Amino acid sequence: MVKYRYDGMYMIVVHVTQGDTLTGNPLLRLTEVNNNETERCYAANGLLQKTFLPVKSSLQDSLNQLPKKAVVEEFCGDCVFLRAGYYAVKLTGQERYCMLYDDNNNLERPPCNFEIRYGTQKIALSPKQVYRLCWAKGAWSRIQPVEITGLAPQKTTRLKYIKANKL
Repeated sequence: MVKYRYDGMYMIVVHVTQGDTLTGNPLLRLTEVNNNETERCYAANGLLQKTFLPVKSSLQDSLNQLPKKAVVEEFCGDCVFLRAGYYAVKLTGQERYCMLYDDNNNLERPPCNFEIRYGTQKIALSPKQVYRLCWAKGAWSRIQPVEITGLAPQKTTRLKYIKANKL
């Protein structure tokens, strides 16, 4: 059995309209919310927070290598989210689910609840918006991005220099 690099991985994709194309935008982040069991979750260090990156950066593996071009085209040839303005967060199974062991040492996996935060915007995600990357689930074109309106640019004021009057 062949193990693919995205088995057990999940991805959330965001499309920021109005052209915010920074390499990594610290204002655009995924935040875990409403988890009173955080301290009991196996492999968790408090509520999860991750910064969104451009999708191609998010698809890179731990060796910083994108899969062979043919593989990306096979599963994502018609994916609009590979363009500029699309950002993603990749999650492991331990980040997607709060893994809890009961008294009988049985594993329970309630899904974590997430919000996308962008500036002052907070957008609650449904579990259906967290996509499993396992290729057995189908082509990645099934992944629908969450649409977010870009932040308005900060207005800056120009100082006017006044010439001193000659006496």
